[in-house]
Amino acid sequence: MEAQAGQTALAGTLERLEQSVIAQQEREERRQLRWEEQLAKEEAAQQAVIEALTVQSDTMRRLEQRTAEREQLAEGMAARLEWQEKLYQKLIEQFELQHVFHETVIERLEAQEATQYKVTRQLDGLKEALYERCSFIVDSVRQLFHSFFPKRGPKPDRQAAEQKQSVSL
Repeated sequence: MEAQAGQTALAGTLERLEQSVIAQQEREERRQLRWEEQLAKEEAAQQAVIEALTVQSDTMRRLEQRTAEREQLAEGMAARLEWQEKLYQKLIEQFELQHVFHETVIERLEAQEATQYKVTRQLDGLKEALYERCSFIVDSVRQLFHSFFPKRGPKPDRQAAEQKQSVSL
């Protein structure tokens, strides 16, 4: 009986040991499940971080590309602005030359007008002198003609003769 009691005690101990091992195994399984759940959450979080980093990397690449395009555009605009500045300077130089040319033309026109006015005055003086001399020559020729042909003098007008007669009466 003692053996039976020892066996019963051993069977009880074994049963307790088995229950303890089963309880320990269940705790380990629950711990394993928690670790697996936590690992799955961490993997999901890592996957989300990787996706976010990928999106961020793509965004950075696009931003760098846009920045490079804008830099090229800015360089192109700077080159065009420089070209336009040179063109503007050339236009200013040409306008200055044109201004000098116009001033020269205006001065020449004014000088020509002054010369023309002077020549016109001289021609008017010559016309006047020529008219006076022609009148003098015509008068002289008339006097000579009358001196050579005294009977052929100017015919008195009848009215002038009648007036002279009426005055003398």
